[in-house]
Amino acid sequence: MRELLINQNEDIAVLEDGELVEYKEFVNDEMPTVGDVYVARVTDFLPGNPDACFLDIGKGMTGFCSDRKNMRQGEIGLFQVEVAPHGLKQTRLTRGVRLRAPFTVCMMDYGNAGVSISAKIKPIPMKRVLKDLGEKILEANSGLTGIIMRTSCSQYDFDCVEHKANAEAKALNNYFNAFKNAPKNPGRIYKVNPSSDMLALYPWFDSIIVENERVFKDCLEGNQRVRYVPIGQNGFSIFDKKNIPGMVSKLLGKKVYLKSGANIMIDKTEALTVIDVNTGKAVGKSSDISKVNLEAIREIMRQLRLRNIGGAIVCDMIGTTEENRQEMLELARALAVRDMVKVKVHGFTELGLLEISRKRT
Repeated sequence: MRELLINQNEDIAVLEDGELVEYKEFVNDEMPTVGDVYVARVTDFLPGNPDACFLDIGKGMTGFCSDRKNMRQGEIGLFQVEVAPHGLKQTRLTRGVRLRAPFTVCMMDYGNAGVSISAKIKPIPMKRVLKDLGEKILEANSGLTGIIMRTSCSQYDFDCVEHKANAEAKALNNYFNAFKNAPKNPGRIYKVNPSSDMLALYPWFDSIIVENERVFKDCLEGNQRVRYVPIGQNGFSIFDKKNIPGMVSKLLGKKVYLKSGANIMIDKTEALTVIDVNTGKAVGKSSDISKVNLEAIREIMRQLRLRNIGGAIVCDMIGTTEENRQEMLELARALAVRDMVKVKVHGFTELGLLEISRKRT
């Protein structure tokens, strides 16, 4: 059972079988986040790489782009954040804009991308109807260069899809017009909202509970999986009822305790994240240690999602047998499939360290 909760502040929590696996707070600050759209100016080029350039994205912030597509120094363009800044590393941006919404992915400055239909939509008549709709949307929104009709389009009646898809495309087209008509000063013109971005993935969820009326009406009103539950008169929100604050405080410390009595320590460095598994109070036979390692794997894979850890991850497990290593790899790879972010479980090194990589978002 996978649940998505969105509170009045548009913070989000994802529960799987009652356990918290993802948590994001909506913070409307100036720092770039993945998916944000910027008007940026090319300031310099990377020596030895003619396709890479440095960008001024406004308010004293800079970024890096590796696909400048023949832009000249001083030229202004639209760029989208691909990797948020972390540590000493700059924001990485890409040329062109793709905005994901519940029914569509709208593209701008992507060449002549045209209309694409989700590969998960199989009926030919439905594909034809959606392709016609996509072409009409592009014709009505001259700023868009491409549109993808998502799988969700097959789960609603056509009138609803037409209304929602047109609204999504119009919203992005407005951003294009704002860029085209406004002074070309570097700065952000679109900020991703975590709740809206997560709602774009709603087919993943068995249940969605929304406390914010605007989010409910704008995004998913009419979907039978979605319930609108306004905050109670006593002031308790859905997060309070599900004990989200308590789970967050318990799970996001440097040391996370496991039910067996063992614990894991999580240390983030500039280059990678190191996770150390300790027996703690869980001492016993080798078979017990194997069970602790599997318990630790479940928690590690959850923590990667919960803390949104990206990049290289190295895990120091408790002394293992070859059989136990295989069990851990199989479990880690099975759990990685549940993550909406790309995860790769590489395996054990000669020193017995488990290597994992997760895309930065």
